Amino acid sequence: MKGRQVRLVLAALVVVGLAGLVFRVLSSSEDEIVLSGLLPLEREFIDRVVIKSPDSEAVVEGRLIGSRKSWFVNATDPVFVPKIDQFWGAVDGVGQAGLIALNTANHERMGVDDASGIRVEFYLSGALQEQLVIGAWNPDVRLCYVRRAGQAAVYGIECPAPAASIFDPNPDGWRNPYVVAIPRQDIETLVFSYPDQEFALSLTDAGWKAVNPEEELDADPFVVETLLRNVEVIVAAGFAEDDEADELTFDAATPSIRVVTREGAANPPTRLRFLPRDEETYYVKSGSQPTVFIIDRRLAELLLVRQDAFGLGLAPESDETDG
Repeated sequence: MKGRQVRLVLAALVVVGLAGLVFRVLSSSEDEIVLSGLLPLEREFIDRVVIKSPDSEAVVEGRLIGSRKSWFVNATDPVFVPKIDQFWGAVDGVGQAGLIALNTANHERMGVDDASGIRVEFYLSGALQEQLVIGAWNPDVRLCYVRRAGQAAVYGIECPAPAASIFDPNPDGWRNPYVVAIPRQDIETLVFSYPDQEFALSLTDAGWKAVNPEEELDADPFVVETLLRNVEVIVAAGFAEDDEADELTFDAATPSIRVVTREGAANPPTRLRFLPRDEETYYVKSGSQPTVFIIDRRLAELLLVRQDAFGLGLAPESDETDG
């Protein structure tokens, strides 16, 4: 081979080598900048998610009911739909997570170390698909820190709320916290029942009336407005444990409020029964559902008004004397 041909061949080899080096550098850079190589984590495929912290563990399971997948926690409690939607929205961003740090020295500061991070395990038919460690939430840029278990690189995903709320290791955090949610325009009557009295607030063409078996009075609009505002959305502060709930008795003697909705309303009538729990909270049971909620005592006392708040039962009894 002549010298000129040798130089051409060597030049070609150098070009090929440089191209390969550039390709490897670009590929490596892309793998580091964007989290990749994950198995599918779409909600359609995953049927079980285990979320663990050093203090608690939540198991969220998806089951096909008809043609639709529904999610449960504690095996039988339905998951709050906005909560699971927010969770999967955050998980969808994992595949585009941007690189934040490579040094393991940053793990503790970012909350993704094994001691303090929230571990999220994704399963399909009993087989583990992926393990992620979720760290702290940066409110300034609305990012959650995340890394794949066993790897050093830390990435960021968009989080509209704190990481511990979206990736919640507390089972109760996945349950529906709404005791009741009824728009006030759908409420037609409130019936208050106590062991010693029963009365109703009813909406008539002439406005709200307070009624008991003996009398009917115009209801104070301010008191009615306060009641409607408190009744239409009642959010629980917690849930009674199963063994705690089993010891409670809700019956006809339990103080209650029956919320009667107008004909055609989306929400059916329901009865709320109240029992004192301690100095700060009350138990509340809604309708026939098994869940026993816990609400703040101050809210319970605002709801459990007595008939004298509307002037009922205050009329003096007439004195009758023999003529």
